[in-house]
Amino acid sequence: MTAAIRAIAAGGAVIPSNLTHRLIDIVRQRSPASTSLPVQRLGTLTNRERQVLGALAFGRSTTEIAEHLSIAPATAKSHACRVLVKIGARSRVQAVAFAYEAGLTAPQSIRSARPPPGRAD
Repeated sequence: MTAAIRAIAAGGAVIPSNLTHRLIDIVRQRSPASTSLPVQRLGTLTNRERQVLGALAFGRSTTEIAEHLSIAPATAKSHACRVLVKIGARSRVQAVAFAYEAGLTAPQSIRSARPPPGRAD
């Protein structure tokens, strides 16, 4: 619980793993024909916005995106907001689904950015 509060306070989001797994299953079951719109919208993003979308799909918080891309947290948040607008997403969860639909990321690349609760890695 403490980790979730800290993540939200740092500008991140907490998505329950069961929701993430269901979302991935839904995306996997979609037909290839349904990916044409996401691919078109992906083309509207700048290279930096694609990097931010990839980081969102990886599960990184705003602070982690900023550190990963060597930019200010406010800049990372601004890029993330522009990504949501350009792809027509209302939330980070929808952005993650979009990244999968557009082929920007794949389920095999999912790794936890933080160790599981109770582990001190």
